Amino acid sequence: MRFTEWGPALTAWIAGMFEGEGNFCVRHDRKRARACPVAQLDSTDQDIIMRLAMALGVKPWGPYRGNGWNIKPLYKVAIAGRGAQELGHRLYPWLGTRRRLQVDKILAVEILPRRRDPITHRFAKSTPQSGGGDNIL
Repeated sequence: MRFTEWGPALTAWIAGMFEGEGNFCVRHDRKRARACPVAQLDSTDQDIIMRLAMALGVKPWGPYRGNGWNIKPLYKVAIAGRGAQELGHRLYPWLGTRRRLQVDKILAVEILPRRRDPITHRFAKSTPQSGGGDNIL
């Protein structure tokens, strides 16, 4: 389901879930020298995570077993890249001040296109070497 197909009730529910248990952050990939926006939410309620994953169009992660006091299994939903930015933009009017600041940070990230190898047509796993030539980012 695309974010634009959500009705106001579903949008408000998802925003409430992210406001209560989720976060928006920027992950830095040092190996590729890139920043990646991420929206993620953890919960011990499997049915809630399944419903949220279906609405976001992603696969849920888990269960994970906590160490120590957390004996309930933990489930996670995450969306990265442009999807995280689109989600943050869609939920922005429904979010509180702290989450809006998080969304502002992920919206400020410029997402560079992935580079394909011209011979194998596979996505490159490393950044182009510095110095010389026709390196394309």
